Amino acid sequence: YYFPDKENLFVAVIEQDFDEFVKTIDSLISKPSKASFKLKKYIHMRNQLLNKLLTLAKIERSTVSEVLKPVFSEHRQKLLAKEKELIAKILELGIKEGEFIKFNVNNYADLFISALVGIRAQSVGVTFIYDSDLEDRINRQATLLVDVFLKSIQNV
Repeated sequence: YYFPDKENLFVAVIEQDFDEFVKTIDSLISKPSKASFKLKKYIHMRNQLLNKLLTLAKIERSTVSEVLKPVFSEHRQKLLAKEKELIAKILELGIKEGEFIKFNVNNYADLFISALVGIRAQSVGVTFIYDSDLEDRINRQATLLVDVFLKSIQNV
């Protein structure tokens, strides 16, 4: 009764899950720990969220592939912008605490999120077919990305 159609309901579920993710990450950022740990934890939590959303998408595969992509694409940019803000906060903390060298935080946050999106997009493709092997592959690649990324910015 609250939504005009199931596509808008689906978007609302995604946004609610994402808002919860943002709160969790904000809480993580405020806790005393190294920025590199926070970045690794971010990857883990992001993958958990996306796995959950892909499971939900599997249930409504026809909705996702035919109808939801255009509806959700409006919201996608807003969500990616928020992710970049979260990554930028972590990177700024690392610079402030001397863990990272100085660099353009916004450019690196954009690069980092773009790489994560690329890993998932290349792995999942347009079919939204998802299984535990694919999940493991995405997690391994994302973890490797974080390791390479951190090596390039750590203040040694």
